Amino acid sequence: PQDNMVELVAKLWEHGFQTIILVDDGSNIENRVYFKTCKEKYNCRIIRHVINFGKGMALKSAFNFLLKDYSLLKGAVTVDCDGQHSLEDIITCAQLTHENPDHLILGCRQFDDSSIPLRSRFGNKFTRLTITLLCGIKVSDTQTGLRGMSRDLIEQYFASTKGERFEYEMNMLIEAKEHMIP
Repeated sequence: PQDNMVELVAKLWEHGFQTIILVDDGSNIENRVYFKTCKEKYNCRIIRHVINFGKGMALKSAFNFLLKDYSLLKGAVTVDCDGQHSLEDIITCAQLTHENPDHLILGCRQFDDSSIPLRSRFGNKFTRLTITLLCGIKVSDTQTGLRGMSRDLIEQYFASTKGERFEYEMNMLIEAKEHMIP
């Protein structure tokens, strides 16, 4: 986490997102100041993993926390802390999740931009091709951190989807395909 995480949380809070859950997945002690700021200024709930368990475990920890402690929430939007997702895209994702509770909503990054590192562009193209060939799933961004899903989908499928690290995101897509979740 960096200052851009705090800035994003501030924008979300100002726009009316009142339930913000942050997962500290084993970050260094000196980085905890960002989580503390978000908790104190914006009433964020913090889930702390003492060691890095991986993105999949971080998401599942947040999903289980939401299911246990926030019975009135109808869904969730996941957002990476690095600031790559705009407030407008997050709002759109939340609206689409509300309007389409039986869908998995995916925010898709544009990989044509030459400022995106070659490794990221290659990785996305490779995983996109692989998941299309092996599973018949066609999406333009298999590793997007911007995803929206209803509480029912979280409870029925995604809180228990296999995977602890980045493979979890691919497994979510496979799970959606297997259960015919658009």
